Amino acid sequence: MNLLVKKLWQPIAIILAAIVVISCEDPGRIGLIIDEDNAILKTAFHDVALTANVVQFNPRKTSETANLQVGNYDSPYFGKITTKCYMQLSPGLFVDPAANAEYLRAEMTIGFTEITGPAPIDFLEQGIAIYQLAEPIDSTVTYTRIDERTLGPLMAEWDFAPLYDDTLRTDSTYILAVNDAVGADIFTKMKEDPSIFEDEADFNAYFNGIGFVGKSNSSHIFDLERPRIKITIYYNEFNSEGNPVERDYSINISSNGFYHITSDVAGTALGGIVADNSDYTPTDDNIYLQFGTLMAIRTDIQPFYDITDTIENLVLNKAEIVIGKVKPGTEYDRPPNILHVYFTDDINTWPITDQSDSATAGSNFITLQEQRGDQFVPPGIYGFTQNNFYDPDSLTYNIEMSYFFQNLYSGEYASSLEEEGQLLIFGESDAVFPNRSDSHSEVSSLVVNKDSIRLRLYYSYPNIQQTE
Repeated sequence: MNLLVKKLWQPIAIILAAIVVISCEDPGRIGLIIDEDNAILKTAFHDVALTANVVQFNPRKTSETANLQVGNYDSPYFGKITTKCYMQLSPGLFVDPAANAEYLRAEMTIGFTEITGPAPIDFLEQGIAIYQLAEPIDSTVTYTRIDERTLGPLMAEWDFAPLYDDTLRTDSTYILAVNDAVGADIFTKMKEDPSIFEDEADFNAYFNGIGFVGKSNSSHIFDLERPRIKITIYYNEFNSEGNPVERDYSINISSNGFYHITSDVAGTALGGIVADNSDYTPTDDNIYLQFGTLMAIRTDIQPFYDITDTIENLVLNKAEIVIGKVKPGTEYDRPPNILHVYFTDDINTWPITDQSDSATAGSNFITLQEQRGDQFVPPGIYGFTQNNFYDPDSLTYNIEMSYFFQNLYSGEYASSLEEEGQLLIFGESDAVFPNRSDSHSEVSSLVVNKDSIRLRLYYSYPNIQQTE
């Protein structure tokens, strides 16, 4: 076991080095074989609720998405969650249509992998609308969840009544009719300016891209599979005998795009939250986390300093954060499997950079902000539950934090952070790859009583007898 002492007299340090340590929690719950009354070391266990608030962030990177998530659904805790998706197109291998070619029709194929929301009511129609964009997507810009693009003409509509056992088969492909005005315009461009179909940037400078928007009757978020979405232009060419020969040309979805995500929390316990990194205390007795809408839990670690500042020569053996009595959630709004915990300074904004400084702190270090002066702020990720997944039976997370608190106690971080630092707790959103699909409208959420986020410290200290 790694024992860490901030400052210790030399004789006591020698004695500590000779003490046998084993991996159990009795006596003293920290694994030391000692006589509590007569030994040189005394042991202690500290379990205290951490003061916690909910924070929400706006500048969440949503560029370069893997899948497309579109629609909206109502959550009992987080209100109405809506996501739109804006994507560029990628023209396929191009062969010039013949001079006598004539436009026939245009279609869009679409497929999906899953839906999010309550069990769909049979035969209750909902839908998604697909638009040509009226303004381009800049592939050099990092878009966030608050960004939008202006919609142009309606291209296609997907209207259906989802049934889990029928129309919601994830291997199904749907064929949508494309607005002939849009399809004919693309075909005309194919004949008049074929060069733009040989370069993706040139094509998108002409077409701008497409937007996927849930219709007013939408009650789910649909995860669309990008490789299965394409626009096909059908046209006739005429042979030497004047007979029509049908041809087609396909345009795929590019990897360049982003989400726009909103959450209307009016009427919920989060109704007054502001997405600007401000601490918010819900109006009920719960604390909330939802990483699709970028809500995180911020905790104050002052209880740690209350212990370490008052006990001289403390030896910190083990530290963990325990989150218990988690609300089990609904069939679609379940707690995440894992959590990530970050150490941050008191002015931290959303961690948007993804650089790693392995020389500083190994694989546990993620740079979450731009450099401030000559230091990275905050030091990075120091707690995670990947080796100890959420337990749905005990409704508990156990987050191993010994390495972090030992380093903090020994003064490894900048002194300006030590008394100001706080912890941010996020869901399964990936800090290294913040653009992965489940970082966005994924609905996994955490609802827990405000007194159930606890810090547990296992420590020992010299049993110094006072003599007169």
